Amino acid sequence: MSYMDEQSYQEMINALQNFKKQVETHCGIMEKAGQDCMDNMEADEYATAANTQLSDCVSKIRENYETIDKIIRALEEQLEKVRQLRAKQDQY
Repeated sequence: MSYMDEQSYQEMINALQNFKKQVETHCGIMEKAGQDCMDNMEADEYATAANTQLSDCVSKIRENYETIDKIIRALEEQLEKVRQLRAKQDQY
């Protein structure tokens, strides 16, 4: 059986989850800044256009969350399989 460092897998899972949380936090900050700009500029055409473009960019960033979640699930599944195999080996 090949060697798998369970701690490294868990650290990678945690890092991806943390990354996703941080990205979401910053997306929210950018959205609020765009809305503040619109409010301060009384929604003039340039502020509206800039906020629309910002919203599109944030949406594209968020579209990648699904990919991150798939990677996390794959890592968790691999980790669980190895743990199950090790548990079976320990029985013998």
